Amino acid sequence: MSEAGPSSSSPPVLPDPNKEAPLLDAERGFTAQDLIEQQERLEAQANEAIPFRFDECTFARGYIRQPVFACKTCGHGGICAGCSVACHGDHELVELFHRRHFRCDCGTPNLYRLCPDTPHKRDTGYPADARPCQLRSKDVNKGWDVPNDENVYTHNFEGAFCRCERGKTYDPDTEDEVMYQCLVCEDWFHESCLSLRPSTQSKPLLTTSQFDVLLCDACMRQPSAWLLRRYAGQPGWLVPVPPKDDDPSWRTLGSTSSDDNATEPMTKRRRTECSKPASSVLGSVPGRWDVYLTHQFRDALCRCEACAKAWESYPYVWDEEETYDPPMDRDDSASATSTSSTYERGMAMLSQLPRPQMLESLRAYQELRDALFEHLRPYAESHEPVSEEAIM
Repeated sequence: MSEAGPSSSSPPVLPDPNKEAPLLDAERGFTAQDLIEQQERLEAQANEAIPFRFDECTFARGYIRQPVFACKTCGHGGICAGCSVACHGDHELVELFHRRHFRCDCGTPNLYRLCPDTPHKRDTGYPADARPCQLRSKDVNKGWDVPNDENVYTHNFEGAFCRCERGKTYDPDTEDEVMYQCLVCEDWFHESCLSLRPSTQSKPLLTTSQFDVLLCDACMRQPSAWLLRRYAGQPGWLVPVPPKDDDPSWRTLGSTSSDDNATEPMTKRRRTECSKPASSVLGSVPGRWDVYLTHQFRDALCRCEACAKAWESYPYVWDEEETYDPPMDRDDSASATSTSSTYERGMAMLSQLPRPQMLESLRAYQELRDALFEHLRPYAESHEPVSEEAIM
């Protein structure tokens, strides 16, 4: 579960060297060392926010669970984290967070899947202006590959989320409501569109500390989800229940942990006798069948051989999925040694860096420049000197 909703990213904007600097007092200004130290602090913050290396395309890893971005500029295909910077840094992207069984579309026809009117090369499926994957340019196929036939594309790849009208035109810059991702379909839902916050309640029925994973109503009602429905209301499988005539308040089926000894601790050892619930409580629950799983929800699962076979339809419920994340390997010390005394030399040095590092440096520079100008603007407008205290 994540409280951060899907996000969109924009390309970095180059700083304008011709823009007039604010009026500074020569005697009481700040030193270059102050500026360098602030730059290092900003870069450290940027590295903390984006702590991954972006120098590998995951195409060769096959169909894996990994962070995925949809490229709206190219045609709504899905790309890995490395390609989102190295190959699509100046494109409009939608961050989808982790997706299971997904192979990077960069350098494949899938990347342009929603571009039927674009002129295509004969017998290839690629648009005439398509570019290969820059991170795989030294591979045998030079960054061009066959379609990813097993990838699944939902409305999320088109920038739409949730089941409501707001979700059809989702904008991460204006969205201010918490959203949660379903474990099964991996779609994102507004808190108010789930059973978490009924219209009669001023606060959510469950807090984020009480559950870890969501199973949405649509997924729970699928005919193939009969085994999921059996466990609703068991320890770790929480179900909000609307008021009844004899009970005017909302209540929740299922406990938040397995500490009540209702189930045995999870074990890999197969049991001979089946202990799964005989029936589901959801039949008596009106309204939405959203289920909220705690981090201990697997403790309630029966581990007999028959159930192990049945859970093959939902292997990520039976066992936690293996997830690939870009390696966290970055040397921050190099940034301080590449400082130049002029804008032109600085841009020349940046142009020699690999594209991912260049984009990160430009982003950090722009953040520093904007923050510094905003801080100094009042002094420039009033023609007051900038004291050391103000800079500190």
